[in-house]
This record gives sequence, C-alpha cells and structure tokens, in this order.
Amino acid sequence: MIRVHTINKVGVSESALRGANIRRGKTSSGRLTDGRPSLTGDLLAEVLYFKPNSSELTPRTISVLNGLARSLNAKGGNLMVSGFARKNGIDTPRYLRNLSEQRAAAVAMYLSSRGVRLWTNYHGFGAVTKETGTPAERRVEVRWISSELLVD
Repeated sequence: MIRVHTINKVGVSESALRGANIRRGKTSSGRLTDGRPSLTGDLLAEVLYFKPNSSELTPRTISVLNGLARSLNAKGGNLMVSGFARKNGIDTPRYLRNLSEQRAAAVAMYLSSRGVRLWTNYHGFGAVTKETGTPAERRVEVRWISSELLVD
C-alpha cells in the first residue's frame, strides 16, 4: 500500500500518519529575568495539569484537548507545546526534564490522534523554579503562532 500526503508550512494533510506533524523543538524565545522560559505564541486553552510523577492525561485534560482539537485545523499556524515539572527536592533535574518532555509529547500526540494536522513543536523544560515548587507547576501549556507570523 502506498500512502501519500502533502506537507506545507502549516502542517500535513489528513492522510498523514498520526504524529507526522510532531517534532521536538523550540517552544520559547529565551529566558525571562527570573529564569523562566519566554514561551512563544498565544495561550490557546487553559493550562493542563498532571498528577505527580505522571505524564498520563487526566479526564479533565482530555476534555480540554478534545475541545481544542475541534477548532485548531481551521486556524492554520503552528502549535507550541511546553511541558513543566515541579521541583520537589527528591527528583533529579534530568528526571524532571524527561518527565516534562513526556508530558508535552503526550499532549502533542493526543492532539495529532484527534486529527490536528498543524506543525507541532514540543519541549520539556523540567522544573523552572529554584525553590521547591507547587503542584501548579506540573503542567503543559499549548500555544499557537498564526500562519501570518511564520517565516519561510
């Protein structure tokens, strides 16, 4: 069987395999003065929260992502999915970076599985605070860049 799909600067066609539009890449344009990343794009939905030491999507997260998926392809542009973890004084920075990367990848793959064909970059930042963090830091943010702002 031969499978053909098209690609352009804003994504892939519906015939592309799940995940063909996802790539690990930059989702920020540097750091803010307090050390947090300066995330690229406009926040598209509420922040998505995760349970401790988990990259599993919660029922609430799935509900938010389903709503987002229904509206995204009509937008055009690119998605930026940024994952974070909570500094807890126990886990290593490497573990927290990997966990936040897994969270971001899980969100990106879920959106792709729901038919989102926009190019999607994902990146995990780990814990971005110097002190022990709060549960609100176990999160993923989905941001969007308009196709008019994309540079060829």
